[in-house]
Amino acid sequence: MNANSVNSLALYYAHRLHQANPQSSWQTNVYIAWRIVRFRQLLQQQVLRFRYQKTDGTSRLAYGTLNPEFIPQKAMPKATPTPKPSTITYFDLERKAWRCFRIENLDLKAPIYPCHQVWCISNDTQPLE
Repeated sequence: MNANSVNSLALYYAHRLHQANPQSSWQTNVYIAWRIVRFRQLLQQQVLRFRYQKTDGTSRLAYGTLNPEFIPQKAMPKATPTPKPSTITYFDLERKAWRCFRIENLDLKAPIYPCHQVWCISNDTQPLE
């Protein structure tokens, strides 16, 4: 992704966040938008542990990635999907399925960090001890 498209994506996120919460300042929305951009970049490189709010209002702790190295071959999409900028799609390593959530539902107050466990895809995607 080039710098112009990353900047456009961050501004799109900031606008979307402002629509979801008009009381928040533009500066806050831009800051959060850049954190979401960075989250998406990390998701493409490694397995992350993160939390988001589901549509039913409950909180979900997830271990997910977009790195093909950790996604089983049978779960890989047949065609290149068109990403929706308003959602984050990831492969859930615990559920062994693709999941998505709206960007405004990512819980940035909860710690987001790389999962340092080695995920074994061939063994039902369970972490190795």
